[in-house]
Amino acid sequence: MSAVVSRLAVLALLCAVAATAAGCRSVHETRGDELFARSEYESALEEYQAAQRLEPHNLRVKRRLEETAGNVAALRQADAERRLAAGDLEGAVRSLEEAVRLDPSSTEAKELLARERARLTRVRFACSQARRLLEEGDPLAAEAALAPLGRDRAVVADAAKLYDEVRRQAAGFLRDRAAKRTAAGRVEEAHADIERATQVEAELAAAAAARTAGPGSGTRPKAPGSGTAAGPEEAVGADKIEAWVKAAADVKRLSEGYPRKGSKGEAKDYAVPEEQLPALREAVERAIAARPRGERQPQWLAHGRLVLQMSVEVAAERHMALAREALAGARPAEALREVDRAFTFSADVPGLGDLAREARTAAARALADSAERAERRGLYHLARLRARQAQELDPYAASDRARTVVERTADRSGPPAVIVYPFQNLTAREGADKRLQELLLHRIESQGLGPVLSFDLYRRRREAGRSPTIGRIVKGDIVQLEVRHPFDGREPAPRDDPTLAALRRDVDEARGRLREARGAEARDEARARLEEAERRLARAERDRAAAIFASSRERRGGLVAWTEVRCQLHDPETGRDVFDEPIVRSVEGAPGESTEQVLTRVLAEAANAIAAEVEKALDSSRAHTVRVGGGGAGGLGGPSAAENDLEMRIALLEKAGKPHSGELESAARAVLEATGYSYAEKRTVVAKLRID
Repeated sequence: MSAVVSRLAVLALLCAVAATAAGCRSVHETRGDELFARSEYESALEEYQAAQRLEPHNLRVKRRLEETAGNVAALRQADAERRLAAGDLEGAVRSLEEAVRLDPSSTEAKELLARERARLTRVRFACSQARRLLEEGDPLAAEAALAPLGRDRAVVADAAKLYDEVRRQAAGFLRDRAAKRTAAGRVEEAHADIERATQVEAELAAAAAARTAGPGSGTRPKAPGSGTAAGPEEAVGADKIEAWVKAAADVKRLSEGYPRKGSKGEAKDYAVPEEQLPALREAVERAIAARPRGERQPQWLAHGRLVLQMSVEVAAERHMALAREALAGARPAEALREVDRAFTFSADVPGLGDLAREARTAAARALADSAERAERRGLYHLARLRARQAQELDPYAASDRARTVVERTADRSGPPAVIVYPFQNLTAREGADKRLQELLLHRIESQGLGPVLSFDLYRRRREAGRSPTIGRIVKGDIVQLEVRHPFDGREPAPRDDPTLAALRRDVDEARGRLREARGAEARDEARARLEEAERRLARAERDRAAAIFASSRERRGGLVAWTEVRCQLHDPETGRDVFDEPIVRSVEGAPGESTEQVLTRVLAEAANAIAAEVEKALDSSRAHTVRVGGGGAGGLGGPSAAENDLEMRIALLEKAGKPHSGELESAARAVLEATGYSYAEKRTVVAKLRID
């Protein structure tokens, strides 16, 4: 009986265990179904795997497990594609391996895994090969091993960094090799190495700048050699090697074809064109400065220095010969320019120093002669400038003559002055003489005829020992000055008389023809016609003034003023009057115009007429002096218009000190071109020197 009870207990226990197991299987499967429904495939896969372990023969669990594994494999493949797009080849291969393990039946995943695994193997092999070549000291071969990878270098960790390091070492290797090739005279090959190294450094700098700035920052890459790619110390060395190679190419190009040391070439065989000598000198200097420390002087550099030395001596001797020829032809300014040109090539040519002293002495003496001629012709500022130039070029050759010119012209202010004496007032109008003198002074000054002084100012200067040279003396008498009031009912006569207007036009045209006349005969004829036109105008104005004044009692309107001034223009040089005639003018006042205003207007008309006579007399004197004295630089005649203009510019610059405005700068340029003296530099520019 007890045995039966025991068997029943065991059977009940087995049934309880079986019931418990069946309940556990249903829990994993149920949970997996819930996760699958929510598309949480990875968690569902874990539940189905647990359910299969408990119930390996459950077909439903098996189907669910296969379906869930396929979904997870698809997720792994999608993750691999994202990693490939992000440049993570190694992570992509790991994801593909997991996808193939979960879904061995996926042909697409297998093909993608095979392709990307081959890429990864190729990159890893190239990197290991490049590291080995770097250790062996061959960065160019290492670069060649990595270069075919192209974009694949960016999808493997450390491959891009390794490629940058390889390229840095390759650039340095190229520059070192360029220096050695340059020393060996293989300049073309060295130049190719430098160009390649420069290109590599530029690409490295651009890549580094792009990585630092990030996408879309707009930061521009730094130039090669700035320290970004290869560091400051490497950049400095690279620049020096590049300069060494470029200088070598220039030296070889410019010195090619000329005799070498030890050959039978003569000095004339080294006649390098002068326009190429500065470039050759600069290339040799660059090569010497960039030569690596401890490097022996290569043959191309020794040959270039020989060609340079011989060529500058040949050029200097050529200009010395031209300077001697100019001295023999009494052209000291040209000789001085040629000597100065010879010095620009070489200062060590025998005899150049003595020739320079001879040329400077001749130029100083010629400048002293020019200063004395300018003084005799009344160009005192030009005379002082020429004397200072003579002292600057040679303080001893013509120092006494130049100093004398400076002292004699110290208080002279340029062209001869016009002195206006007080006019004698023979009328009852007080102050008319002073008013006429003021109007006349202002009118002559506005015509630009040179300095004009009242007699009082001239006397004060003379008492102070600064008496100017006198060109003309203006004096005379105010014979008549009257104003009358009309008082009948007639209208006044027209102010603009057609006859007078026509005569005034004739005078203006005659003056224009006189200014434009060339030659003595033409000027004499033009002057005679001008004098005849002026006489006709004077007679007409005198008749009109008398008629207006006689009929003024019968008219009503403005005031009528009439004046007669007897004027004399005295020439101190000849001691005679060049003009002595009455000047008659009349004006009609406007209604309401005061007596003083009308008087001032009529005196202004008289002053204008006197100033016109002064201008005509001065022009006539200058033309006569130029004909008699020969004019130009060699005669003792009066200054020409161009010389007067130059004198005024020099006076303006001496007063200002240094050109600091547009007008002064223009004057300084004109003086520099005419004399060779620079007011900006306060010295004579030999290349611009001109001596009349």
